[in-house]
Amino acid sequence: MRPALVVAIGLAVLQQLGVAVCLHWGANFLVSQTFPVMLDAWGPGPVFLGYAVIGVLAFVFVRAMVPETKGRSLEEIEAGLQRKSGVALSTRHAPSP
Repeated sequence: MRPALVVAIGLAVLQQLGVAVCLHWGANFLVSQTFPVMLDAWGPGPVFLGYAVIGVLAFVFVRAMVPETKGRSLEEIEAGLQRKSGVALSTRHAPSP
């Protein structure tokens, strides 16, 4: 693999991790800001039930949208994602002379 390709893949992974961390912090902020207000207004039962419903919806979303990768090689996972998205990324390059 070419060094430039390794750097490009590394930067893409870092960008994706940055987005994931920002979304995680945003979700934590929303919970920390809404929980005390809803707890005072509705009590603990409905608040925890509401968060449980959100958790179940998230679980259903992940089960439906995220492919299983257990027991598959990276090439198989990549090929499956490319088929599903319709985008073909070529990471194989001919060696430089």
